[in-house]
Amino acid sequence: MSTTNDVYVKLAEYLDKAPIGAPMNDKFVEILKVMYTPEEAELARKLPMMNADIPTLAQTTGMEEEKLKDMLIRMAKKGTVFMNDKGKFRLLPTLVGITETPFWAGEKT
Repeated sequence: MSTTNDVYVKLAEYLDKAPIGAPMNDKFVEILKVMYTPEEAELARKLPMMNADIPTLAQTTGMEEEKLKDMLIRMAKKGTVFMNDKGKFRLLPTLVGITETPFWAGEKT
């Protein structure tokens, strides 16, 4: 049985695999809890670091396209994922990425 904390630890581990990595510690996990709901964290750890369209992401995440799109747009408005002007999305790395983009929330990214 997994706990809510597990999804955030798994997201931190996934972010640590990026070229710059992430500080795997309790404080970073707490930051992720502020930035992502448990459902968003579960999705985030399935997102690529390169731009991908909704059909591709639906296939890799196993989510229905409309629900996925709504969730990704909501996350982009929060600044936790990147959305380009062609409607493609990607997870943001720790640097430059999730540490800056919450301050851009709601802006075109």
